[in-house]
Amino acid sequence: MPFVPNNQIIRFAVVLMALSCADFSFAAKLGDQDFLFTQGSKHWAFQPIRKPQRPSPKSGQNPIDQFVHAQARAKNLAPSPLAEPQVLVRRIYFDLTGLPPSYDEIVEWTRNWSATKYHQLVDQLLASEHHGEHWGRLWLDVARYADTKGYVPGGEEKRYPFAYTYRDWVIKALNEDLPYDRFLKLQIAADRMQGDGVTSTNDLAALGFLTVGARFTGKTDLITDDRIDVVTRGTLGLTVTCARCHDHMFDPIPTADYYSLYGIFINAREPKDLPPLPRQHSNPKDVTAFDKEFAKLQGVVGKFVKEKYDELRKPEIIAKYLKFVIDSRGMKRTDALSQAGKLDLHYRVYQRWQLGLRASKRSNLPQFTPWHVAAELYGDGKNKDAQDALAKLFSTSTNVNSLVKATLQKKPPSNLDEFCQIYAQTLAATDSDQPREEKPQEDLRQVLRNPAGPTGFPIDQMPNYFNRGSREAHRKLVAKVDRLIVTHAGSPPRAMVLENVSRPRDSYIHKRGNAALRGDKTPRQFLAILEGSDRKAFSDGTGRRELAQKIASPNNPLTARVIVNRVWMHHFGKPLVNTPSDFGLQTPKPVQADLLDYLSSYLIENKWSLKKLHRMIVHSATFQQSSASHNWERDPENLYFTRAERRRLSFEQTRDALLAVSDELDRTLGGRPGLLEGRNPTRRRAIYGFIDRYDVAPTLRTFDFADPNLHAPKRPQTTVPQQALFFMNSPFLEARARKVMQRATALGKSEVVIHMYRLIYGRDPSPEELKLARWQKPHGWLEIAQVLLASNEFNFID
Repeated sequence: MPFVPNNQIIRFAVVLMALSCADFSFAAKLGDQDFLFTQGSKHWAFQPIRKPQRPSPKSGQNPIDQFVHAQARAKNLAPSPLAEPQVLVRRIYFDLTGLPPSYDEIVEWTRNWSATKYHQLVDQLLASEHHGEHWGRLWLDVARYADTKGYVPGGEEKRYPFAYTYRDWVIKALNEDLPYDRFLKLQIAADRMQGDGVTSTNDLAALGFLTVGARFTGKTDLITDDRIDVVTRGTLGLTVTCARCHDHMFDPIPTADYYSLYGIFINAREPKDLPPLPRQHSNPKDVTAFDKEFAKLQGVVGKFVKEKYDELRKPEIIAKYLKFVIDSRGMKRTDALSQAGKLDLHYRVYQRWQLGLRASKRSNLPQFTPWHVAAELYGDGKNKDAQDALAKLFSTSTNVNSLVKATLQKKPPSNLDEFCQIYAQTLAATDSDQPREEKPQEDLRQVLRNPAGPTGFPIDQMPNYFNRGSREAHRKLVAKVDRLIVTHAGSPPRAMVLENVSRPRDSYIHKRGNAALRGDKTPRQFLAILEGSDRKAFSDGTGRRELAQKIASPNNPLTARVIVNRVWMHHFGKPLVNTPSDFGLQTPKPVQADLLDYLSSYLIENKWSLKKLHRMIVHSATFQQSSASHNWERDPENLYFTRAERRRLSFEQTRDALLAVSDELDRTLGGRPGLLEGRNPTRRRAIYGFIDRYDVAPTLRTFDFADPNLHAPKRPQTTVPQQALFFMNSPFLEARARKVMQRATALGKSEVVIHMYRLIYGRDPSPEELKLARWQKPHGWLEIAQVLLASNEFNFID
């Protein structure tokens, strides 16, 4: 097959997409930004959010029901009846906390069932600390959360030591009902909001939203592109990164707008020292042990760096650099780099010596006047000529350092090696941390101690000057420190923050996405389609704070709509807008557009409270409907929400439910991640499981876990043989079934099957189910437990 350049593949793909468009007049204008902006001015998603009039009748009805029922009536569809109380209790538990209710809880809540009691249950679950765990996991899909960096250069620690601090912040923010607008602002610019309102140091962990993405082997342009993508698709529902190489083909987003955002994020960097956070989940003994081991390893690293730093001022090392400066004359850079490595010299230190000696010649410094007179002659083997030149210099010139003159006169060097050694010994003899009183000595001391000199840089910069051998040895020592930070239970948490560069610069357009092909400069500003003619360049630092304010503004037509659509999707199993992260021109106006705008207005009016939005949704009769319906044939896709969608539990819900019914679930909040698979998997909720970005655990992949490499609008729903095989053969499931059997046996040996049904389903078995189980003898109880745990009733929400 002939080679096809990437740009040709892209063009071919665009042509195919164009041909698939129903509107061929639109397809003919792909990429025409004037046309797309005209279309955008009329597009439903870019219109201001206006609270629509509630349909009549029944003014006391939940607004959601009014909008849904009005649409259904127009299609001659009737809503389904309300679900049975037991079904509804189980549904609301999973929807608000991700955990199943116990049999006793179901009995208690369904006794004397009423709307008032249902509302009390909703309030209790919204106040539960497990609410944030469930909905936090859903947000982590949007944030492409993982505990590893993906592909990294050799030797670099692949794990993020502190990714979990972002996950814990999300859980805490949702539990505390942090207003959604502030929730977004902190995740984009928490470092720029310190002192603004109630923002605390703890909120710096919110910046993990930007920093927990893949690292693309350190390629800055790809890291920045990933951050633009997660911000724009995650919060605005716009595919802005499609404009990286050319104007967006389908939406009013020119390449210049992409590089306006690129300029914002390229001027934000991750500091070397991350700010510490309170040790909320650490045992004091673990903390003490960590501090001791950390200090020990840091001491080893510091000692190694200091030894290498001090070596630079030893006379034998100085002599090697001085001689190599002469020997390397005329060498190509690659040859000099190779030869420096063979001599165990630090190439960048050699360059500093080279530049320093050149500068001393231009400035005619007395410390090196003899050097420049004789060094080249010694280097060419003209030793007698060099000696004569020195003697003549000493007798005729006064611009010679007296210590250098005295040393060279005392024992004139006979060759280049002796000449470099004598010079090096003279320099080393005057080296000191403190200034010298006599000028000749101080002048020589400044050669080694001046910050601009060959060895005067700060000690903390020494790793930047290492040669290959030293760099590798240093990397191994640092890796031990990194592993300790990552794995030790007492390691202090830190926030994965960003900080602005001191002098931010605007970005240039990269033509065809190639940084080497520079186009026009683009000011840092918001998207033109959302800003209009009043658009102004950002002026507050890099502009991240201003960007956050623009995104979280009540005047932004997209932000509230996007999050309302996401919340609705997770409650109903399907969104109002079928592409949750793409509200662009290709996205048709949803059937329930008025409902979407009503809920968006409601969210903004109620100070962006997500819990109030949850409460309104689950209080509606639309949410409480039965999944059984007579509208299947007339509305197979349930576009009009006249029945509840029967939903499969997510991987996390299934795993957590298995541990809950076997009474093994560790409900501790927060802290470092644990393994979800292996010999000793964690018993904590699945949200606290370790997620390896490029090696996702097989079970997670089997059950449609979100790809952590990129922003995930919604998870796929597949039915594959591996899922059935997990329930048939998994040691994890067998172990949970055994625990359930033991719990049921302990409750009463004469009613084991009844207790199994209560533990697993939260109900008593029917006479038929009891009859079916009678053939099983006690040794078959384990098989019964396995069958019940693998059933649809356990793994689906009705």
